[in-house]
Amino acid sequence: MKKTTILYATLGKNDLERGFAYSTELAKTLGKDLYLLVVTEKTVTERLGDFFSAASLAEEGMSREQASELLSEGYVKVEAESDMELKGLRDTAKGEGVELEVYATSRKLNDAVSGFIKGRPGVEMVLLGPAVTAEGRVSNRELKKLVTGVGRPVVTMRPSEGGEFQTV
Repeated sequence: MKKTTILYATLGKNDLERGFAYSTELAKTLGKDLYLLVVTEKTVTERLGDFFSAASLAEEGMSREQASELLSEGYVKVEAESDMELKGLRDTAKGEGVELEVYATSRKLNDAVSGFIKGRPGVEMVLLGPAVTAEGRVSNRELKKLVTGVGRPVVTMRPSEGGEFQTV
């Protein structure tokens, strides 16, 4: 990866490609590489289930570190070869001269983006995919918190009337 990159964050894989072409073109134009962060937020029930699973395993002799690892919501680097859709995205980016690294996490969007950036000082811009702002999936309050908290420019995308993406 180049020293400076763009972080393209999206919610879930279902809406992944909607803004990918735009983010790749932007990275190419700016001479940057691209991180793709796929955020799949866990529901309260799923988080509670993780907690009880870890507690149960701890009672059976699992070390504190192992139980913490089970509860941690880190970032998993996804190799494109394991997923045909991601392989296609990586090939598209490579064809544009942009290196792509894909990560996945189950953290909340704000925590996921700010945590990801903390470990990667070369991220110069955050580009939020259309799935983030579509259909009220992320509130204005959460977006404002993200914008003020990451210390980088945050750009959102929305489709124009012609179907092309425009930045907001």
